[in-house]
Amino acid sequence: MMQIVIFDDKYRAAFYPICLLRSVGDIRCGVLKLRQRLESVFSNVESDSNPTCVIVDKNIEELYRERHADWLVNTVHTGEKLFLNSRIMLNEEAIKAINELTEETALVNGSNVIAIRSKHNIDVDKPAGVLLKQCHIILYDSLSDVIHDNARMLVWDFNRYFYDKDNFFETEPGVTVLHPYNIWIGEDVTLSPGVVLNAADGPIILDSGVQVMPNAVLTGPLYIGKHSIVKIGAKIYGNTSIGPVCKVGGEIEGSIFQAYSNKQHDGFLGHSYIGEWVN
Repeated sequence: MMQIVIFDDKYRAAFYPICLLRSVGDIRCGVLKLRQRLESVFSNVESDSNPTCVIVDKNIEELYRERHADWLVNTVHTGEKLFLNSRIMLNEEAIKAINELTEETALVNGSNVIAIRSKHNIDVDKPAGVLLKQCHIILYDSLSDVIHDNARMLVWDFNRYFYDKDNFFETEPGVTVLHPYNIWIGEDVTLSPGVVLNAADGPIILDSGVQVMPNAVLTGPLYIGKHSIVKIGAKIYGNTSIGPVCKVGGEIEGSIFQAYSNKQHDGFLGHSYIGEWVN
């Protein structure tokens, strides 16, 4: 069984301050975090014998060991491993190139290490003992890149994980739904009278336990995370991802909320990345 290893490289500081306390792989883009998407695409088996494995900066190693006692942090199994840069901008060409990677070979783009397949414990910043193969896979270079790619990844995640041609849901009277086949609604979602879900320009995903209060207007592509609350009269525009347990109101456009943050009052927030526990 091949172990998937998600690593942060030497350019992690380009994502400060968001990444002062987290790996680049734990940045949200689209519905998922970068690490979650890489694991989903390249892991064939999820089990106790194949736990999440990450290589993070020494400054946050203790924090990650405390938060994720069941993970392998800066430790890898013996045997075959696929090392994946947490900054990979996934698309079908990148997936194909990585899946075709042969043993003891690394994909690089200039000085950037993209992926390595090896049975050995490799220094991911200076891989030695492996064949270096140039490729055209793109990496995120900053939070701006993540924000600009959010709309594409919202559609990508919806089509890969949520789209169902037999999708069916019922809403309360007074709720307006446009393009329902472009909408996915989880369990225990509450939609109040006057809510508008407009998925004409992209998918809308409302995860489990979301509460949308009266007269809120939501347009896609959009993700609202588990147990988040959309306040009365909110206007949430496309290209936006709201992580779990957030409270949002006013106008929001083209932004990403990591999780556990609040923007409840009127006023505009756009083209921004909001971390955790932010008011």
